[in-house]
Amino acid sequence: MYTEDSNNLKKASLNSPYELSLFNAKWNVPEEFGADVIAVYGEDIYAEIVAEQCILP
Repeated sequence: MYTEDSNNLKKASLNSPYELSLFNAKWNVPEEFGADVIAVYGEDIYAEIVAEQCILP
């Protein structure tokens, strides 16, 4: 169900202080993530829409 990229991100997050949250291609970011410091990974248009919701440059 997940892409190779998603699986690799999950594996990398297990050995880091960062928490991985997969939105499963949902275009609306849950409110609890809106003010967090985040990194967005995905297709350009998806990343742009998610960034706008999280007030990212």
